[in-house]
Amino acid sequence: MISHVAYKNCLPMTPSPSSVDPRHPLARLLNAAEAHPHSLALHNDELSVTYEDFAGRIMRLATVFRRHAAMGRVLLSLEKGLDAYAAPFAAMAVRAVYCPLNPDLPLRRRLSVGEAFEPDVILTDRPEDWEAHPQSSRVLRPDEVDEVAELPEDLELELAIDDRPAYVIFTSGSSGDPKGVVIPLTGLCHYLDWAVPALGAGPGSRCSQHPNLGFDLSVLDVFASLCSGATLIPLSSAMDRMFPGRAIERHAIDTWVSVPSVVDVIARAGDLKPERLRSLRLMVFCGEPLRRPHCRAIFDNTEHCRILNTYGPTEATVSCTVVEVTRENLDDISGESVAIGDPIGDMSLGIDEGDEGELVISGPQVALGYWRDTEATARVFDPANRSYRTGDWVRRKGRNLFVTGRIDRQVKVRGHRLELGEVETRAREVSGGRAVAAFVRDESIVLVVEGVVADAAEFRSALSDVLPDYMLPADVVGIAAIPRTPNDKIDYRSLEDAYAR
Repeated sequence: MISHVAYKNCLPMTPSPSSVDPRHPLARLLNAAEAHPHSLALHNDELSVTYEDFAGRIMRLATVFRRHAAMGRVLLSLEKGLDAYAAPFAAMAVRAVYCPLNPDLPLRRRLSVGEAFEPDVILTDRPEDWEAHPQSSRVLRPDEVDEVAELPEDLELELAIDDRPAYVIFTSGSSGDPKGVVIPLTGLCHYLDWAVPALGAGPGSRCSQHPNLGFDLSVLDVFASLCSGATLIPLSSAMDRMFPGRAIERHAIDTWVSVPSVVDVIARAGDLKPERLRSLRLMVFCGEPLRRPHCRAIFDNTEHCRILNTYGPTEATVSCTVVEVTRENLDDISGESVAIGDPIGDMSLGIDEGDEGELVISGPQVALGYWRDTEATARVFDPANRSYRTGDWVRRKGRNLFVTGRIDRQVKVRGHRLELGEVETRAREVSGGRAVAAFVRDESIVLVVEGVVADAAEFRSALSDVLPDYMLPADVVGIAAIPRTPNDKIDYRSLEDAYAR
């Protein structure tokens, strides 16, 4: 069933030219809506919204946020519907900072983010989940927005660009608590200066929206599409997410954005074939290593599809490098993975020593730091040079740069960055305080627990109450004693060797 939402008569007064920077995300979107009001902004089996209606909904939400977000903080815990995409623009319309949160995360984790962020407004499809929230936030469902919205004719939009926070995304924290990465509006706008032309989308283009909205990769597909007049296709149904190859065919998607492992999902479903992928003209990958077999599979099953490989931590506003992979250069730019490419725009990369070491990122996309955590911020950010120490160990071969590992215990699993320390913290709680150790094998987490584990499935089930599914261990192993180094630290190398396949 298609639901049409009409807000075209609710648009406010056009903002004065002096307050509008055309690079501002909302200015870009409003320009697209003015030029192509009847083009579809959002479309899937459940939703069809024109740019005219989408812009109207943004203004409706903006009035709510202006009225209720006294401190300028909005938390969004929404399924992939109209307001999930309109609310970030609405928050920026009134100079509020928003925090996107995956509604499918365990309740305890969502509440933890809410406690840390202290939002004025929580916009959510599941208000009952926030009854235990200790802060005095206004909790609203999307269908309540019209009841509390005011639409004054003189609603003013100040669409200037400065270094104020645009959004905060909470990632895994080594202490067991999520940490919020604060992205400035200048960083987001610099990223869009690259992303909009790089995707080459516009009216008539159909761009996938695959990542969950609490994963910063979603910033790329959402903003690059909606700021250019393209149609965003949210993959919200279980079938579309289980069978992305069929979703590409059914929705005639021409621009695809995801982590590289989605190619493996398409292959396992038997859908890596030309008839499924014929509409594709561009695939953009980020979030985990892109490997040579991924690229070859795409080239073998598409005729004109281009591939962009990008790299970047959340602290650098989604991604800050790019390389175009072609049939001709694939072997030259590939090692264990495809090279991460060159920095975009005014971003720059540095290596501690020579051609191998920790990667340091500098430039306007670097985050302002961690939300209310000056100690953690000081450890890795240098505000004087607008730089961030990534913790990624890199090696340069010729002109190509490759990420070869981590200097700490931060890893990526299924495109999600996480701290193994958080997995261990929750596992110790579930096990009653027993010693535990987590490591990655074949891109999956292995958890070793000291003592007998009578039922590994039951142990994983208990962890699922406090950890998202991508942080759950694939294997839970009980051993008599976890090996230690002479300094009495867990000997992870011995564990990895013992349980290597």
